[in-house]
Amino acid sequence: MKFPSKETVKMVREQYPQGTRVKLISMSDPYNTALTAGCRGSVSHIDDTATVFVEWDCGSRLGCVYGEDSFRKLTRSELIKEQARAVTKLPDCPNMFSKNEVFEIAVEQGYNEFTDFIFTHSDLYGEFILTGELPAEIDTEETI
Repeated sequence: MKFPSKETVKMVREQYPQGTRVKLISMSDPYNTALTAGCRGSVSHIDDTATVFVEWDCGSRLGCVYGEDSFRKLTRSELIKEQARAVTKLPDCPNMFSKNEVFEIAVEQGYNEFTDFIFTHSDLYGEFILTGELPAEIDTEETI
């Protein structure tokens, strides 16, 4: 196996900073028994071979090997939905239609994409809570 250049390692580190939420597409690790396509997790660090180490939601900590394994960042819509679900699982979760209370909790939890959505798309919030769906353009918008 040829190791990636320092420039490649730098690029991967810039593209996937610590905390970035990712989704596994495929992994070629023969010792992998816990991860399947679709698993999600948060980047913990990237080593000098550009291996992206992830704290997977299922508990695994296997890294994705540069050039071997395939994964991607979660889209903005995926992050909003994931963060909204996380709010509903909190012990002090208010009625999700109590937009101001939900907003405050999301801010406290650091759910930036969800708070940004509530703030910038107040008109779509109720429909999102009812249907769980977001318009496609959410993923193409710039965040504030």
